[in-house]
Amino acid sequence: MNGAETDRNLPTELWDAIFGVVRVELKDKKATLFACSLVSRSWHQMTLRHRFRTLSLNAGPHDYSWRRSHHIEDFLALELFPQVQNYVRSLTLSFPSIAPTFAHLVNNFPFVERLNLNGYITEPADFSVEYPAIIPPIAELSVSAVHCDSEPELMSLCDILRQFTSLDGLHLDCCFPIDEPSEHGWKTVPLPQVRSLALKGAAAQHPVPAIVARLAGNLPLQRLELACTARSNLRGA
Repeated sequence: MNGAETDRNLPTELWDAIFGVVRVELKDKKATLFACSLVSRSWHQMTLRHRFRTLSLNAGPHDYSWRRSHHIEDFLALELFPQVQNYVRSLTLSFPSIAPTFAHLVNNFPFVERLNLNGYITEPADFSVEYPAIIPPIAELSVSAVHCDSEPELMSLCDILRQFTSLDGLHLDCCFPIDEPSEHGWKTVPLPQVRSLALKGAAAQHPVPAIVARLAGNLPLQRLELACTARSNLRGA
Protein backbone atom coordinates (compact mmCIF):
# COMPACT_ATOMS: atom_id res chain seq x y z
CA MET A 1 0.00 0.00 0.00
CA ASN A 2 1.53 3.32 -1.03
CA GLY A 3 1.14 6.73 0.60
CA ALA A 4 -1.47 7.96 -1.86
CA GLU A 5 -3.71 4.97 -1.15
CA THR A 6 -3.44 5.29 2.62
CA ASP A 7 -4.18 9.02 2.41
CA ARG A 8 -7.54 8.23 0.84
CA ASN A 9 -8.37 5.52 3.38
CA LEU A 10 -7.91 7.56 6.56
CA PRO A 11 -8.81 11.16 7.43
CA THR A 12 -6.02 13.69 7.98
CA GLU A 13 -6.86 14.04 11.68
CA LEU A 14 -6.23 10.34 12.26
CA TRP A 15 -2.89 10.42 10.44
CA ASP A 16 -1.93 13.42 12.54
CA ALA A 17 -2.74 11.45 15.69
CA ILE A 18 -0.70 8.48 14.45
CA PHE A 19 2.33 10.67 13.74
CA GLY A 20 1.85 12.20 17.16
CA VAL A 21 2.14 8.76 18.76
CA VAL A 22 5.32 8.13 16.76
CA ARG A 23 6.78 11.41 18.03
CA VAL A 24 5.99 10.65 21.67
CA GLU A 25 6.46 6.90 21.95
CA LEU A 26 9.24 5.76 19.60
CA LYS A 27 12.91 6.00 20.56
CA ASP A 28 13.96 6.48 16.93
CA LYS A 29 11.15 8.98 16.32
CA LYS A 30 13.26 11.40 14.29
CA ALA A 31 14.39 8.75 11.83
CA THR A 32 10.91 7.25 11.65
CA LEU A 33 9.17 10.56 11.03
CA PHE A 34 11.75 11.49 8.39
CA ALA A 35 11.16 8.15 6.63
CA CYS A 36 7.41 8.79 6.75
CA SER A 37 7.91 12.23 5.23
CA LEU A 38 9.40 10.59 2.13
CA VAL A 39 6.35 8.41 1.44
CA SER A 40 4.23 11.06 -0.27
CA ARG A 41 3.72 14.80 -0.50
CA SER A 42 0.78 14.70 1.88
CA TRP A 43 2.76 12.69 4.44
CA HIS A 44 5.59 15.17 4.09
CA GLN A 45 3.26 18.02 5.04
CA MET A 46 1.56 16.10 7.83
CA THR A 47 4.83 15.07 9.49
CA LEU A 48 6.33 18.58 9.54
CA ARG A 49 4.55 19.65 12.73
CA HIS A 50 5.86 16.56 14.53
CA ARG A 51 9.38 16.57 13.10
CA PHE A 52 9.98 20.18 14.12
CA ARG A 53 8.06 20.39 17.38
CA THR A 54 11.42 20.10 19.17
CA LEU A 55 14.38 21.84 17.59
CA SER A 56 18.06 22.15 18.55
CA LEU A 57 20.26 24.73 16.83
CA ASN A 58 23.79 26.05 17.16
CA ALA A 59 23.64 29.78 17.88
CA GLY A 60 27.35 30.35 18.40
CA PRO A 61 30.18 31.04 15.93
CA HIS A 62 30.03 28.93 12.80
CA ASP A 63 33.22 27.08 13.77
CA TYR A 64 31.47 25.72 16.89
CA SER A 65 30.05 22.25 16.48
CA TRP A 66 27.42 20.98 18.90
CA ARG A 67 25.98 17.53 18.34
CA ARG A 68 25.83 18.17 14.60
CA SER A 69 23.19 20.85 15.06
CA HIS A 70 22.38 23.22 12.23
CA HIS A 71 23.48 26.78 12.75
CA ILE A 72 20.46 28.97 13.42
CA GLU A 73 21.32 31.46 10.66
CA ASP A 74 21.60 28.63 8.14
CA PHE A 75 18.31 27.15 9.35
CA LEU A 76 16.49 30.47 9.01
CA ALA A 77 17.72 30.69 5.41
CA LEU A 78 16.26 27.31 4.44
CA GLU A 79 13.38 27.25 1.98
CA LEU A 80 11.62 24.93 4.43
CA PHE A 81 11.80 27.38 7.36
CA PRO A 82 8.57 29.37 6.66
CA GLN A 83 6.67 26.08 6.64
CA VAL A 84 7.91 24.91 10.04
CA GLN A 85 8.58 28.01 12.16
CA ASN A 86 5.08 27.96 13.66
CA TYR A 87 5.40 24.30 14.68
CA VAL A 88 8.35 24.71 17.06
CA ARG A 89 7.33 24.41 20.72
CA SER A 90 10.66 23.55 22.33
CA LEU A 91 13.81 25.34 21.15
CA THR A 92 17.38 24.65 22.28
CA LEU A 93 20.10 27.15 21.39
CA SER A 94 23.71 26.13 21.96
CA PHE A 95 26.44 28.72 22.56
CA PRO A 96 24.05 31.67 22.32
CA SER A 97 25.39 35.22 22.33
CA ILE A 98 23.20 37.46 24.43
CA ALA A 99 23.12 40.60 22.34
CA PRO A 100 20.50 42.73 20.55
CA THR A 101 20.21 39.96 17.95
CA PHE A 102 19.15 37.36 20.54
CA ALA A 103 15.51 38.44 20.71
CA HIS A 104 15.32 38.67 16.92
CA LEU A 105 16.45 35.05 16.63
CA VAL A 106 13.97 33.77 19.23
CA ASN A 107 11.12 35.81 17.75
CA ASN A 108 11.44 33.83 14.52
CA PHE A 109 9.65 31.03 16.38
CA PRO A 110 6.39 32.74 17.47
CA PHE A 111 4.84 29.77 19.28
CA VAL A 112 7.84 28.39 21.16
CA GLU A 113 6.94 27.54 24.76
CA ARG A 114 10.20 26.14 26.15
CA LEU A 115 13.58 27.75 25.54
CA ASN A 116 16.81 26.01 26.52
CA LEU A 117 20.12 27.87 26.46
CA ASN A 118 23.17 25.62 26.39
CA GLY A 119 26.79 26.67 26.35
CA TYR A 120 28.89 29.65 27.16
CA ILE A 121 27.53 33.17 27.39
CA THR A 122 30.42 35.37 26.33
CA GLU A 123 28.89 38.72 25.54
CA PRO A 124 29.47 41.33 28.29
CA ALA A 125 26.29 42.81 29.66
CA ASP A 126 25.43 46.37 28.70
CA PHE A 127 22.34 47.50 30.57
CA SER A 128 22.36 50.85 28.80
CA VAL A 129 21.26 49.09 25.60
CA GLU A 130 17.54 48.52 25.18
CA TYR A 131 16.92 45.09 23.71
CA PRO A 132 13.83 44.14 21.72
CA ALA A 133 11.27 42.24 23.74
CA ILE A 134 10.95 38.49 23.31
CA ILE A 135 7.47 37.99 21.85
CA PRO A 136 6.77 34.21 21.98
CA PRO A 137 4.77 33.07 25.03
CA ILE A 138 7.71 31.25 26.60
CA ALA A 139 6.56 29.48 29.75
CA GLU A 140 9.82 27.79 30.68
CA LEU A 141 13.43 28.96 30.37
CA SER A 142 16.36 26.69 31.11
CA VAL A 143 19.95 27.97 31.34
CA SER A 144 22.57 25.26 31.66
CA ALA A 145 26.20 24.41 31.02
CA VAL A 146 27.20 28.02 31.49
CA HIS A 147 30.51 28.75 33.21
CA CYS A 148 29.82 31.82 35.31
CA ASP A 149 32.67 32.21 37.76
CA SER A 150 32.87 35.99 37.84
CA GLU A 151 30.47 38.89 38.18
CA PRO A 152 30.34 39.80 34.46
CA GLU A 153 28.82 36.38 33.75
CA LEU A 154 26.17 36.98 36.41
CA MET A 155 25.41 40.22 34.63
CA SER A 156 25.09 38.26 31.40
CA LEU A 157 22.53 36.06 33.11
CA CYS A 158 20.62 39.19 34.11
CA ASP A 159 20.95 40.30 30.50
CA ILE A 160 19.07 37.17 29.47
CA LEU A 161 16.35 37.41 32.08
CA ARG A 162 15.56 41.09 31.54
CA GLN A 163 14.37 40.33 28.01
CA PHE A 164 11.42 38.33 29.36
CA THR A 165 8.33 39.97 30.79
CA SER A 166 7.26 36.84 32.66
CA LEU A 167 8.28 33.22 33.09
CA ASP A 168 6.24 30.45 34.63
CA GLY A 169 9.31 28.27 35.07
CA LEU A 170 13.03 29.00 35.36
CA HIS A 171 15.71 26.29 35.55
CA LEU A 172 19.27 27.32 36.40
CA ASP A 173 22.02 24.73 36.19
CA CYS A 174 25.13 26.87 36.22
CA CYS A 175 27.61 28.60 38.47
CA PHE A 176 27.33 32.26 39.30
CA PRO A 177 28.25 34.27 42.41
CA ILE A 178 25.18 35.39 44.28
CA ASP A 179 26.65 36.10 47.73
CA GLU A 180 27.81 39.66 47.10
CA PRO A 181 26.52 40.71 43.67
CA SER A 182 27.02 44.21 42.38
CA GLU A 183 24.26 46.78 42.75
CA HIS A 184 24.42 47.09 38.94
CA GLY A 185 22.41 44.23 37.60
CA TRP A 186 21.31 41.53 39.99
CA LYS A 187 19.73 43.92 42.50
CA THR A 188 18.59 46.71 40.19
CA VAL A 189 17.78 45.41 36.70
CA PRO A 190 14.07 44.55 36.25
CA LEU A 191 13.81 40.76 36.10
CA PRO A 192 10.72 38.66 35.38
CA GLN A 193 8.87 37.12 38.28
CA VAL A 194 8.77 33.33 38.15
CA ARG A 195 6.29 30.84 39.60
CA SER A 196 8.45 27.72 39.39
CA LEU A 197 12.18 27.71 40.14
CA ALA A 198 14.75 24.93 39.86
CA LEU A 199 18.33 25.37 41.06
CA LYS A 200 20.69 22.58 40.15
CA GLY A 201 24.40 21.95 40.36
CA ALA A 202 26.50 24.92 41.36
CA ALA A 203 23.53 27.26 41.09
CA ALA A 204 22.17 25.64 44.24
CA GLN A 205 25.38 26.27 46.18
CA HIS A 206 24.43 29.86 46.99
CA PRO A 207 21.89 31.18 49.54
CA VAL A 208 18.53 29.98 48.27
CA PRO A 209 16.39 32.63 50.03
CA ALA A 210 18.28 35.44 48.25
CA ILE A 211 17.68 33.85 44.86
CA VAL A 212 14.02 33.12 45.56
CA ALA A 213 13.38 36.63 46.87
CA ARG A 214 14.93 38.19 43.78
CA LEU A 215 13.23 36.02 41.17
CA ALA A 216 9.87 35.32 42.79
CA GLY A 217 9.26 38.86 44.00
CA ASN A 218 5.92 39.19 45.74
CA LEU A 219 4.49 36.10 44.11
CA PRO A 220 4.48 32.83 46.07
CA LEU A 221 6.47 30.08 44.38
CA GLN A 222 4.30 27.20 43.24
CA ARG A 223 7.28 24.88 42.92
CA LEU A 224 10.90 24.93 44.12
CA GLU A 225 13.35 22.21 43.10
CA LEU A 226 16.82 22.03 44.62
CA ALA A 227 19.71 19.73 43.79
CA CYS A 228 23.22 19.62 45.28
CA THR A 229 22.25 22.22 47.87
CA ALA A 230 24.32 22.74 50.99
CA ARG A 231 22.30 22.81 54.22
CA SER A 232 23.77 26.19 55.18
CA ASN A 233 22.35 27.73 52.00
CA LEU A 234 18.80 26.95 53.14
CA ARG A 235 18.95 29.18 56.20
CA GLY A 236 16.08 31.62 56.16
CA ALA A 237 14.15 29.68 53.55
